[in-house]
Amino acid sequence: MEVKVGPAHYSTKFSGNKRQKVLTTDTFQYIPIEETLSQLLQMSDIRKEIECFHGSKDNVLRDMCDGSICKSHPQFSTDKNTIQIIGYFDEIELCNPLGSSNKKHKLGCIFFSIGNLRPQFRSWLRCIFVVSMVSAVVIRKHGMNSFLQPFVDSMKMLSSEGLTVSINGKNTHFKVGLLSMLAQSWGTCHRRI
Repeated sequence: MEVKVGPAHYSTKFSGNKRQKVLTTDTFQYIPIEETLSQLLQMSDIRKEIECFHGSKDNVLRDMCDGSICKSHPQFSTDKNTIQIIGYFDEIELCNPLGSSNKKHKLGCIFFSIGNLRPQFRSWLRCIFVVSMVSAVVIRKHGMNSFLQPFVDSMKMLSSEGLTVSINGKNTHFKVGLLSMLAQSWGTCHRRI
């Protein structure tokens, strides 16, 4: 879904060899995390991974779930079946970064993966899901907060209410929590975080 950011403004558009002023609004694309999770939870393999706790039994740190923060977290320590969301922010360049088009086609992206999946599955590209994409120009202009707000609102709602999914005609309730939010250092350097 398209999310509008900031007030409408005039920008210059070229039509052939004519220049026109057009009223536009900056936007970014957002895919609701609830919808993605609902689709994923329809898959029995994903549900089995969530229900099967994969933490270390010999106190060796092999995963985030073995760390003291996860073990002492109010949501994850009381219910091992809580869906653990690992969020990522990164910027990608769609053109040759050494060419004349560098930074013109840069996108900021939010992704997530499910922390309950075993690490060997969690790192597969097909297990990393896009939440949001925006032009880096829009981030510089309006700040990270406006871009992150839908993700933050979704995570707050999921953390407090959970997610109810109809599986084979039966409603099943899942608790959901944010395990971590990771970012490449350059991606977090924007001024208005």
